[in-house]
Amino acid sequence: QRALPQRPEDVGCEESFQEYVQRRTAEFNAHTRKRPRDDRLWLEYAAFQDQALGDAAGSRQASRAGQEKKLAILERATAQNPQSEALWGEYLRLAGDLLPPEQVEDLWDATLQTLPHSARLWLQFIGWRRSVFSLYSQMETRYLYSKCLRRLAAYRQQTIRSRDEVAVQDRAGPSADLEAEGTRLDAQVVQCEEHLLRVFYE
Repeated sequence: QRALPQRPEDVGCEESFQEYVQRRTAEFNAHTRKRPRDDRLWLEYAAFQDQALGDAAGSRQASRAGQEKKLAILERATAQNPQSEALWGEYLRLAGDLLPPEQVEDLWDATLQTLPHSARLWLQFIGWRRSVFSLYSQMETRYLYSKCLRRLAAYRQQTIRSRDEVAVQDRAGPSADLEAEGTRLDAQVVQCEEHLLRVFYE
């Protein structure tokens, strides 16, 4: 069980806020080196940057610096965990707030090539694109939803073929895993179809 972060007032010795931030940063760095695949740990490390601002939290400049630190942490996290929807989603959400739209779109394109079957990321991408006035068009949005559905359908077919091949070999465990993955994909397809229908009726 992961120990709760200790604040300066929680420790027995005198510790300034700056020393506390330095200590926690060193701890996060050590933990992420030991557990680089721990998505939750990386997200906690990124979230800690808000607390690390301390009294400077109200400063726009300090706040942006904190967000940029978060982005750098999550960039490291996605490099260690290229298949993590949660890490990519948070990284790209922050990128959308900090970087020019053209650069963010390039990041999205690269991410969706890595995870083409993630409905969660497709829907987040489409939502981001719709929020950027210079990039939004209803026709393009419909096209992206259709592209998402095609990608998911192709991956679903691949999953079915893999499941059938495993079933022929009478290996129940992997077959059950593939069946569960297929069920998850079916739910994602339905979700995308619902979003697409809403766009058609806008």
